[in-house]
Amino acid sequence: MGKSILVIGAGGHARSVIDALLSGGEFDKIAVLEDFGAKEVLGFSVIGKVDEAKNFLDEYKNAVVAVGDNAYRLKTIDYLKSIGFNLPLIKHKTAYVSGFSSVGEGSVVLGSTMINANAKIGRGVIVNSHVTVEHDCVVSDGVHLSPNSALCGGVNVGNNTWIGSGATVIDHISIGENVIIGAGSVVIRNIQDNVTAYGNPARIKEDVK
Repeated sequence: MGKSILVIGAGGHARSVIDALLSGGEFDKIAVLEDFGAKEVLGFSVIGKVDEAKNFLDEYKNAVVAVGDNAYRLKTIDYLKSIGFNLPLIKHKTAYVSGFSSVGEGSVVLGSTMINANAKIGRGVIVNSHVTVEHDCVVSDGVHLSPNSALCGGVNVGNNTWIGSGATVIDHISIGENVIIGAGSVVIRNIQDNVTAYGNPARIKEDVK
């Protein structure tokens, strides 16, 4: 018999997360909480709002925050944990996660991704479809790695950073907290906190001509 889980959110990322849940067969009872009036997601009912989660704790022991906003995702994970929910790692069956790596609670690893040896992924991280996280990378809490992005060996990514689709970060680069790396960028030098960078090679927004 499978387990039950609440999905927080009803947008596109929630649909991807539900697909990952179904792929593994671990969860056979799925329902949704969200605050904006949706009735269902992929046929799974919206049964209440997020601040009503505690009402469903007896029936649903597990929860996953399926929302793209990094700060909101971490805040909601903390709230759900404080009221007694488990926040399991959600992994699509086609994803590869090395047994020598670690992935924090509340993180989601979507289809056809690869997380290699000695990588350390934090809490509430989205590792989206076809992402590569190579050996010895450290990805901090609340990061979103968008589809087809790649972190080469020994990369460090700070809290709440967003790496755009198709971006590549070369070996041994450090990217700060609250950074946005534009889609398709190639990051070849360290990036400080609280900036947007894009291009090939990636440059901080104010410097891009």
